[in-house]
Amino acid sequence: MIAALFAAALIYGVQPSSNLRFRAETNRVFVDVFVTLEGRPIEGLRVEDFEVYDDGVLQKDITLLPANNPLSVALVLDGSASVRGEKLARLQNAARVFLEHLAEEDEVSVLTFGTRYRLNQPLTLDHELASRTFDGLGGLGGTALLDTLFASLLYLEKGSGRPLVLLFTDGDDNASWLSTRELVKAAERSEAILFVVRAATGAGVSIDATESHPPVFVESAGDESGRALLEAVAGATGGQVISLPYTADLAAAFREVLDIMRRRYLLVYEPTDSSPGWHRLEVRLGRGIRANVRARAGYFLK
Repeated sequence: MIAALFAAALIYGVQPSSNLRFRAETNRVFVDVFVTLEGRPIEGLRVEDFEVYDDGVLQKDITLLPANNPLSVALVLDGSASVRGEKLARLQNAARVFLEHLAEEDEVSVLTFGTRYRLNQPLTLDHELASRTFDGLGGLGGTALLDTLFASLLYLEKGSGRPLVLLFTDGDDNASWLSTRELVKAAERSEAILFVVRAATGAGVSIDATESHPPVFVESAGDESGRALLEAVAGATGGQVISLPYTADLAAAFREVLDIMRRRYLLVYEPTDSSPGWHRLEVRLGRGIRANVRARAGYFLK
């Protein structure tokens, strides 16, 4: 199965690699961390505020790198048959807004998917060139979501900056060869952070607002299951899923992802144990700081 995926990746311009892993080089491990309190990012933390545990061992000599390091982005857009009309127009607008808010030194690639995936634009600093690929988006059949995410994680190994996969989808996978378990394992070994902006299929139910509560959208069982799958994959990378009941707020959601990336903390350290294999990772806040910390679950060393 994996061999077949590698072959498909070659056909559609996404080069596979035998070195899919988290950014751990010459005994240096990079950890992207997001810290919030009651949903709001906490800024201004110092390196001494963090505690990093590698396989349960507290690490020493941690360095805090600047948060404005350039990004290498894979913008992955659902072009299946369900993305058309007003939904397609909103997606195209959101993607262009996202590019407009990238920094000049951020490189971006564009992948689209329906029944199969395609690399529409390789990594480039020319954001205007990348935006031209949005015109032909839409109407590509089924939804090979898992295969496309796998290919995106592979492709970003070509990048030179902090790797970010931003995926939009409005449906659940119905055309992939890859299993959820295989994709989660690939995500754990990837250096990329995955954010998913997911619009519900519309099969849920909207509960009317009251004077004291805003309207609530209740997902269908299928939407809930699809969201849980993506949360497992994104969570393995330290990323997250942004769920929307409709596509009206797509542009705001895309900008939110960039805002989160700009507010993350990038830690680097040399592990006390650099033995090959899977290393469980945990990041905590010391000095009595109360907050929620999101980081990847671990990394893989060869």
